[in-house]
This record gives sequence, C-alpha cells and structure tokens, in this order.
Amino acid sequence: SRQIGIGEEFCIVDIHQKKDEHNLTSHPFRFDGVVLIWCISGNLRISVDLNEYEIKENSMFLCLPVNIFKLHEIPSPDKDSHYVCIAMSREFASMRKVDVSRSFNTGMALMDDPSIDLTPDEVSVMVRYIDMMAYVLSTDLACAKDCVRTLCESMLCVVAGVLERRNDTGLSSSVTSRSRMLFEQFIGLVAKYHTQ
Repeated sequence: SRQIGIGEEFCIVDIHQKKDEHNLTSHPFRFDGVVLIWCISGNLRISVDLNEYEIKENSMFLCLPVNIFKLHEIPSPDKDSHYVCIAMSREFASMRKVDVSRSFNTGMALMDDPSIDLTPDEVSVMVRYIDMMAYVLSTDLACAKDCVRTLCESMLCVVAGVLERRNDTGLSSSVTSRSRMLFEQFIGLVAKYHTQ
C-alpha cells in the first residue's frame, strides 16, 4: 500500500491486495474525523458501531467522526482487491459553507446507509480528484495544504450530490419533524462554532 498526506490532518492510502494473500482485518478504532473508503475492486465489509455493511466494487463508504469502525476484507477467489482510504481530521473536513437543508438530507441518508454506489461518471470524477490531491501532495508547493483542502471540499460536494441522487425518493418515513428540527439545530451550531 502507498500513503501520502499532511501530518495528522489528511492522508490518502492506496491499498492493493492479491487474491491469494491472507485476509487483512484491522482492530476496531475510533477516529475523530471523516473517513471515506472507496472500493475499486473486490469486496469489503465494515463494522460501524456494531452495524455491518458490505462495500462492493465501485462503491464508497463514508464514516463520520466519533464512530467506532472496523474493516474486514472479504476474500475474492477470482480477483485482487483494490481500495482507497481518505482520512481527514474534523478540522480539515470543516466546510466553509453549510447548507442546513442539504446537510439534513445528507445526514439522514448516511444514517440509513453510509454505503454509496457510484455511476461511471462519478467514478471518473472521483479518480480525478484523488489523483489531483495525491499529485499536489507530492509537490513542494507552499500552498499545497490549502489546495488539497479546497479539492477535498469540492470532492465532498460531489459525494453529497451522490447521496442526494440516491435519496431522490425522499427521506425515510422514520424521520420525524422533531428529528429534522434537532438535526437542523445541530448543523446550525456546527456551522457557527466549527472553528472552535
């Protein structure tokens, strides 16, 4: 695997595993930031706060701050596994602009299912974002951190758009007006105090 990043604030890890290698399993851990895992080939299983999810080829998984998660690889007898993990601190992931309505829809969609299937166009866009961030990180540019933060913010907008597309059928019927109000208040506080 290859890793490139900015200290403890942001990193991209590109992981390749041969089909005949032993299954890799991490210990459960908590990360106070955002973790995005993109399965390019093969399958992965992720436990988040005791709930299990399977990530298949060309899908992505978004793990929000403070969740406890564990990664289990599902061995594939006929193909190698390839996935990319992007981890960023809570501060690094702070959005400069927060749209409360959009954030609510995205948050509810993630609570229901943090796994995201990508269309071919979305895959193509994500590849370009990740390649550009990795390239910027490999340079000596004085503004590399700001450039990567801006690229990352734009990439997260794409991810939010994918979630909105997936959620076009409407929110889960279990979402009440009270839960919507609480979530809007929470997002409002995050937008107001995220720098503190």
